[in-house]
Amino acid sequence: MRIEQHHQIKQQIKFTFEMASQPSTHPILDKEHGDISYLKQDEIGLVLSKALSETYKAQPNDPVDFFAKFLLNHTRTAKKAKEEKEAEKSVKEMRDKHLAQLKQKEHEEAEKKKKSKDREDKIARFFEGLNAPGTEDLRDKLDELAHFLQEYTGPATGVYIGKLEHPRKPISDNDNDTAHVDKEAPRLIRFMYASNGHEFMKGKLLRADQGIAHRVFSASANAAGGEGGEEAPAEEEEGAEKVVTKQTGDPSDILNSFKHLYIKEVVREPAMHFYRVPRLGAFMVVPLDYDSCLSAKALDQAVADFASVKGRKEEQDKERAEWEDEQAKAREEKEKNGEPWEAENKEWPVIAAQPFLVKKKRYVVCLDTLGQDREFTDDQRRFVLKTISEFRAIWEEKERSNLKVDIERRLAQLEHEREFIETGDNVKLQEEEDRFVDDELTKRENKDDSQPFADDDQKELFVKGLRIQFLARLFKDKEDWRKGLLSLSKATVLKQPRVLQSVFYLLQFKRDEVCQPGTNKFFWKQAKKHFNELFVEKLVAYQPSGVKLSPQPAYTTLNFLEKNLDPLTFEDVESHCGLELARLFRWLTLCLKTRRDDILYRKAQRQRSLQNRDSLQKKEAERVARMDVEVMEAEAKFAEEHKEEIEAAAKWESEQNSQQVEDEYGEEDDEDEKVHKEEEKPKEKPVAPVFNREEFLKKWLEENPKIEIPEEGDDVQDADWHINPEELQALLQAFLSKDQN
Repeated sequence: MRIEQHHQIKQQIKFTFEMASQPSTHPILDKEHGDISYLKQDEIGLVLSKALSETYKAQPNDPVDFFAKFLLNHTRTAKKAKEEKEAEKSVKEMRDKHLAQLKQKEHEEAEKKKKSKDREDKIARFFEGLNAPGTEDLRDKLDELAHFLQEYTGPATGVYIGKLEHPRKPISDNDNDTAHVDKEAPRLIRFMYASNGHEFMKGKLLRADQGIAHRVFSASANAAGGEGGEEAPAEEEEGAEKVVTKQTGDPSDILNSFKHLYIKEVVREPAMHFYRVPRLGAFMVVPLDYDSCLSAKALDQAVADFASVKGRKEEQDKERAEWEDEQAKAREEKEKNGEPWEAENKEWPVIAAQPFLVKKKRYVVCLDTLGQDREFTDDQRRFVLKTISEFRAIWEEKERSNLKVDIERRLAQLEHEREFIETGDNVKLQEEEDRFVDDELTKRENKDDSQPFADDDQKELFVKGLRIQFLARLFKDKEDWRKGLLSLSKATVLKQPRVLQSVFYLLQFKRDEVCQPGTNKFFWKQAKKHFNELFVEKLVAYQPSGVKLSPQPAYTTLNFLEKNLDPLTFEDVESHCGLELARLFRWLTLCLKTRRDDILYRKAQRQRSLQNRDSLQKKEAERVARMDVEVMEAEAKFAEEHKEEIEAAAKWESEQNSQQVEDEYGEEDDEDEKVHKEEEKPKEKPVAPVFNREEFLKKWLEENPKIEIPEEGDDVQDADWHINPEELQALLQAFLSKDQN
């Protein structure tokens, strides 16, 4: 085959040489032929030129054979070179592809590491936020916890958190701070926190006979966090679902050590409770139980324990010092006598503070994938359990830290109170208050337009108002008083919260501003927002006297406030709560007492006025009756004193009338009789004296003027004190009796 190819190539070369050696005689051939152009390509022309050159250099006997072999060799060499080039190209492509794959993998690994780092950083930031100094109450972080768990579990369809508590009853404005709790009814779960998209769960209630979430609180479940030595919940098959009921397996796996409930397919669990249309997915319930130490009892116990520990340590230090002195003397005695000394070892008991008094608070965290038709992976479940476990630990530590701050604050208060009494500042303050009252009374008396007090009761009310004003001004103007009062906002545990609640109500703050929603329970964290300089200004501006007609809620009335403070006394508040709250309590009780006395005083004044009005009306009636009698008596006396003149005038009038009749109808008298009658007649007509009634009445009224009777006036009902007529009458009777005494 190769011989034939070699022969063909030789024939072609020979033909080519012959054609190339013949000159062109045709005009058309003056133009380059297409075959020539083809042969002049580098792949042909250069090779032929090189072959000719090599043939020329070699001068072989058979140039055609040499030329043909050269071309064959060149073809093999070119083919090999091409194959090598293609192989090299293929290797390069494979190398480039491999490098690209390595870079892609490296990039993916970097992205994976970046995502992992970002995830870890985000998780770390979440927990750092829980430990941040400004975070006092982790209840404020439960919504954030729900969002966090949702994001890192797939995301889950929804996460919602509820609290186990007694049902709530509707309340009225007159109810106290525990009236909303229905202690007779079984506890339920009240959902208050939720992730995005599940806000509708806030406010939802889950009774004990609904759903399965209450199972995590059952006594049969193991202790939270795997404590208590009980078995951990294992997953038992119930059809196609798995419900965690008891645990087996590796105790180091949190899935086996942290009690929780897990259902793979909710639609196959007949006990499931749906708030909306059932959908395919999984459900997980985790208890969030923690030991809360933020209570007034825990604070009191810790403060008392601190004093006890301090006393016992001082006593132990004293005993240790005495024992060491005895040991030193014994050693010195032994050494003096040349006797060997062996030190005696004595162990001293460790005196430490007792653990804080705690109360278990119970929450539940629910997660679901409804609508996704998927399960939670084991890693996702582990993440949830570890997160809740760490959240619980941070919550408990945060409360312990807050309580320690309150303990230190209370101890500082006690030290300040001790110095306050030892230095006599309490006596000086009382003297300053008395001087202020005396000065203000003197100023009032020296005013030109001042009116004297109507009675001692009015003066007493005025003095009480001055004392209220003095205390309020101290809260505003005296720096240590103002700072001490406002420092209460730094306290996490507020003892006797009803004191501050009553002050807020007296200053007309709304219940929703200072209480838990739907209750009358004072919510210190919420009320703190209003415990500022404006609060002090309202304190100073409050006036306990005067008519108050504007309608107001029942919880701001004297009735509620006095009941809310019962049976607290100033001594109770001062000894248990400190000077700041005790001062505020004194101002508050003085305001309430003054307000009550002001209303009673005005009521008593009106009753006195009504009684006086009745007396005046009676006297006026007597005066009018006496006037009529005295007018009649004066007329009779006048008639008696002028009896002769009156009778003479009457006689003359009668005779005149008789003579006139005779003149008209009788016989005519003779001249002598006429003369005699004319002589007997009085020369002048007698005038009968007349009693001047008007003049008498004028003089009498001047001597006995009309008694002015004041208007009865309206019985003003102050809106801030609701009292029935019987009780009011009894109080007024006691008030008026006091005045009489």
